[in-house]
Amino acid sequence: NRVIVARALEGKMVVRFKGGDNFVFGRGYEEVLACEAAGVPVTVILEDGSELPRKGKLLFSDVTVAPGATFDMSGDIIGDVVNNGILDPTQGPDWYDSFYNADIFGDYTQGPTGVLRLIFGLQGDTPATPLLSVSGKATLDGLVQFQSTGWAPPDGGYLEWLLHAGGGVAGQFDGWSTNSTNGSLFLTGDLRYTPNDVYFLATRVST
Repeated sequence: NRVIVARALEGKMVVRFKGGDNFVFGRGYEEVLACEAAGVPVTVILEDGSELPRKGKLLFSDVTVAPGATFDMSGDIIGDVVNNGILDPTQGPDWYDSFYNADIFGDYTQGPTGVLRLIFGLQGDTPATPLLSVSGKATLDGLVQFQSTGWAPPDGGYLEWLLHAGGGVAGQFDGWSTNSTNGSLFLTGDLRYTPNDVYFLATRVST
């Protein structure tokens, strides 16, 4: 950690390559924290097959999620996020029992291969908080993928608040899909957009 920080403070660009589970066994997050403490800006690039779990912590860093990589982001990012893999801002440690959302204090850009994975119905019948909040601009492409807690929308329909962007929403998702492992996510619906928000209007088709 001292070498990384020292070289960066000398004005050099430091690139740290890490293999395997670099933020689980490879001390990657410790290195990011050391740079944060020294005021060194960091960009984390997640490559194919890597994961970066973020459980209720702040990360002062730009993050790029490469195709095939996953970012479980139940915490806040102070920086920009570029998602070409899978971003999951709602996967908290007890997500069946608790509501988790995340904030990006910067811009969010999702490319054509990007997937925004969200847990459907965590807030019950009256969603009061967006699942992902972006202080800057949200530029959208790719897909939204819903996972289920086992909760089904009421017969009259359900409007899930997916995303809010203080700097505005540009573009649209290509579509949505489901990734339910327990077979309980039976719905149809459509994505709806305002200048700063994205919603999903869901209708239950069977239980």
